[in-house]
Amino acid sequence: MDPRFFAKRAAALSDSSLKEVLETHPGIISFAGGLPDEQAFPIEQIQEVARRIATSPRAWQYLPTEGDPALREAVAEHVASFGIQAGVDNILITQGSQQALDLISMAFIDPGDKVLLEAPGYLGAIGAVQNYEAEIVDIPVGEEGVDPDRLAQAPQGAKFFYTVSTFHNPTGCSIPVDKRRELLEVAAAKNFLIVEDGAYRELCFDGDAQPPIKSFDTDERVIYLGSFSKSLVPGVRVGWVVAAKEIIKRLALLKQAVDLASNTLGQLFVLHWLREYGLRPPVELYKEKRDRALAALEKEMPPDVAWNRPQGGFFLWIRLPALLDATAMLSRARQEGVTYVPGAAFRGAPSSLRFSFSQVQPEEIAPGVERLARVITKELERARKRTSKSPVA
Repeated sequence: MDPRFFAKRAAALSDSSLKEVLETHPGIISFAGGLPDEQAFPIEQIQEVARRIATSPRAWQYLPTEGDPALREAVAEHVASFGIQAGVDNILITQGSQQALDLISMAFIDPGDKVLLEAPGYLGAIGAVQNYEAEIVDIPVGEEGVDPDRLAQAPQGAKFFYTVSTFHNPTGCSIPVDKRRELLEVAAAKNFLIVEDGAYRELCFDGDAQPPIKSFDTDERVIYLGSFSKSLVPGVRVGWVVAAKEIIKRLALLKQAVDLASNTLGQLFVLHWLREYGLRPPVELYKEKRDRALAALEKEMPPDVAWNRPQGGFFLWIRLPALLDATAMLSRARQEGVTYVPGAAFRGAPSSLRFSFSQVQPEEIAPGVERLARVITKELERARKRTSKSPVA
């Protein structure tokens, strides 16, 4: 096709879907996909609720752009349980939180505007802001997430800072409560918004999840995103935004031109599910997988490899010795029957990788880690031989 037909922003896009990495193949144990375990979906209850709502004509009609009023009330009750006070007019229902990211980027970003993103950071957020030609400013993520002092060094004039504050994608870390307050103070001092993504908050293994940054927000500076994709099922494609009324109003106006309204069947399904069952994600299953992964890593990995211990979510972050490149190593890993996502895909260090334990079956974790450790050990041996043969200046 003649390239002149495409807008500049579309023509400049490259495929960041990691489709090949995320595909599953027989014989390969995948630590790549950050998806819920479909074997844990409560199919009988899903069928029951779906049958119940499908008989109503309302399930097949349009709903208001802002979302079903009763569902918005249910979301308000849900977020109130962890400290966020919001009325129905503060809530917009979206097609998953990914649509929320798109609408926010559409609403706030002009070409060339600065946006502060965690590095490494969520691939969907990177893509969303790039679609609107933002200038991305990387804010490093450490063991405890973003350091407020590093955020304070960001250039002036940024529109917003995006963070997965709890059980981060891709690293699995969580920002401590005192630093959450400090991040909000930095945002106020430098006058930018915070977009806080709580997609994994309900997947807490140890103790209680930290209160959201939004729960400390007294001047409507934080836009909070939530989703039922991880805590219920992703197929319903229902997420939400909690924000100031003026922001919700403008996002709804943009959404009208995008899809008129989120799908009715999904919204009514979630509403009936919350009324009947509440949110009960299979936390114990994911905790077991996390524990199996940590035990296998401790047993199999060579000494110079490090990783964190996430308190919830789907991911942990593996740091390789600096002389290794996780992207270059991936083809050899696939030959050994294991795969992962290289850290560079998330704007992270080349010598890092995301290890997802959510979708792999428990009994596959130990042999998968054994394969990965074998690849890393061989690559380290090759790299050290190359280094030893390099001429001395």
